[in-house]
Amino acid sequence: MIPKNRRYILPIFTLIVVLLINLACKSQKIPGNWTDSEIVVDGKIDDWSKIPVMFFEEQGAALSFCNDSSSLYIQFRTSDSKWIRTIKMSGITLYFDTSGKENKDFYVRYKGGPSMKDLMDKGGQMKKGSPSEMNPMGGDTATQLTCYIKNRIIEKPIRSDGSEGPEVAYDTSYGFYCYEFRIPLQASTIRYYGLDTSPGNPISIGAVWGDMGEMKQTRPDMGGGSGGGMGGGPPGGGMGGNKHDMPSKQEVWIKSQIMIPVTGEC
Repeated sequence: MIPKNRRYILPIFTLIVVLLINLACKSQKIPGNWTDSEIVVDGKIDDWSKIPVMFFEEQGAALSFCNDSSSLYIQFRTSDSKWIRTIKMSGITLYFDTSGKENKDFYVRYKGGPSMKDLMDKGGQMKKGSPSEMNPMGGDTATQLTCYIKNRIIEKPIRSDGSEGPEVAYDTSYGFYCYEFRIPLQASTIRYYGLDTSPGNPISIGAVWGDMGEMKQTRPDMGGGSGGGMGGGPPGGGMGGNKHDMPSKQEVWIKSQIMIPVTGEC
C-alpha cells in the first residue's frame, strides 16, 4: 500500500515520462487539464505556469491546453521566426473534433503576428524574409480570424475579441512567439460559435501551420514552376539563404478529454 503522503508521486512521474516519450510525435494522447484560475487571452505565458506543455520537437513548436466549465483554452508557442513569418501570411489553423478523432468539421484560422515595428531592423529597413517582403502585393498582411463549422457556416471572418465566441491574441512572452485561443464549450447560436460539448467528453485538437498554399504559383521567384512542389523548408532558424526554400506544411494533434472540476480528496 502506498503511504498517503506519497500517493501523488507515481502519477506525476508517469505524466513526465509520457510527455518525454512523445516529444517527437505528431499526435499525442494526454490527460486533460482543468483550470480554476482565470486564463486571460493575451498571448502571455504567465497564466499557463501550472499547465503541462506538449513539445513537438520535429516541428519546433509546443501546445498547451486546459478548460474551465465554459471554455477551452489553447496556447501555441514557438521560438522559430520562420513559423511566425508563415503564420503572418497564411495563418495557423486549429481544428476541434468532439468525437476524439481527427475530423476537421470545426476550425478557426488566425492570420497575425509581429507588428510592422517588430519587423524592422535597427536601420529602419524591413528584415530579410519578413511577411511584408514576401507579400506579392507589398505592405503588411492584415490580422484576420475566420471560423468554419461543417453544415452550419462556411469559412467566415469573425471578430477576435470573443464577442462572436472564439477569442484569439498574439504576443511575445519569455522569448516565445505565442498564439492564444479561447473556444466556448457551448453550442453555436446565431452569430456565436461554440463546440457544443461539455466536461467529461473527449476532445481532439489539431494545429496546422506553415502551409503556403498557392503562393508559389503567384510568385515566380518562390520556386516550383510547373510541376515541382514546395519541398521541405529549412529545419530551423530563418528562411535560409535560398529564397526558393519555403517552409512545409506542419500538422500536429492532441487527443484528450474535457475535464470536470476536481473536488474533494483523492
